[in-house]
Amino acid sequence: MSEAGGEPVTALVVDDDPAMRALLRDWLEREGFRVIEEPSGERLLALAQGARFDVVILDKEMPGLGGFDVLPAFRRQRPEVPVVLITAFGGALVAEEALKLGAQQYLEKPFQFRALIAAVRTATAAAVRRRGVEASERRPGHD
Repeated sequence: MSEAGGEPVTALVVDDDPAMRALLRDWLEREGFRVIEEPSGERLLALAQGARFDVVILDKEMPGLGGFDVLPAFRRQRPEVPVVLITAFGGALVAEEALKLGAQQYLEKPFQFRALIAAVRTATAAAVRRRGVEASERRPGHD
């Protein structure tokens, strides 16, 4: 998914399951996203310091720091980056807590390809628009 500046939207997939990361990477790359994969919540917080990505797809249940553990700290570090929380252990209370902690979207596993892509596109729409404006402001003739 290219944006106005010609740069692809970058999705950071954080899930401890290598098969799930590979599946999400394949789905997202098929739709034109650039994908970075990480296996833990600890790695998400380390990358939040400086890596460029436009959306995080974050698993709720992981060894060590899971999605609910890292979401508040990540929101403080990178409030502009939307988070799509995914989980196999869901329900209304989990969805409510995910949104309260700062996730923009919430998906229960197993989810369909179209649902994931729609959630990521919705979550990144503002970032894509913002970058388009920034790119047009950098063009000659714009003050």
